Amino acid sequence: MSFIEYNPYSVNPYSLYSLNAPTINPTAINPTTMYPAMYPTNIGTILPYAPAITSDMTHPFIPSYLPNIVTYPNVNTNKELRKQTTEKYYDTAINNWLKYSPMFSDIYNYISVSNNKASVISDINKQDTKSDDASKNLKLQYIIHNILTKKYFYNILTKFTQKYNVNWWDIKDHTHELKSYLSKKIIHNLEGYIYSHDKL
Repeated sequence: MSFIEYNPYSVNPYSLYSLNAPTINPTAINPTTMYPAMYPTNIGTILPYAPAITSDMTHPFIPSYLPNIVTYPNVNTNKELRKQTTEKYYDTAINNWLKYSPMFSDIYNYISVSNNKASVISDINKQDTKSDDASKNLKLQYIIHNILTKKYFYNILTKFTQKYNVNWWDIKDHTHELKSYLSKKIIHNLEGYIYSHDKL
């Protein structure tokens, strides 16, 4: 007599194996057979899946499982993070980008120097291209104190992160785009200022 023929559970309808062949009995793995208490026949349509997936709260004997939802705080709104990021990149902007980056060289043409004083040009078609060290330094100081202030730079960072969907802590990976955006914004504001005063 073989092991299968000697199976003492062969007559049990809940057995995983039938008497005649070592195959899985489809009836045995039916969830209504394996978990009869979980699937009472008087509640209507029998669910075709394992009991752990139902959320029918009208039948408390059927377990219900909800996924765990993990939420994280939005650190982009953290004031300290914004302050530190602004301090870091503002220092870089005025001591590096504004002085040495070609992206910012055109900005100097919108500032004129006369009698050792700098000011915004009055005519968009008459840009000041003087680039000697003395003139450039006067223009630089004017830009820092009157145009590219820390408050202005903070607003630029805020608009940049919102427009391009960049996290504040990820700005370091987007400095090239930030430099281009900042330069274009400054020139745009200068041109707007010149045109508005030209109409007065």
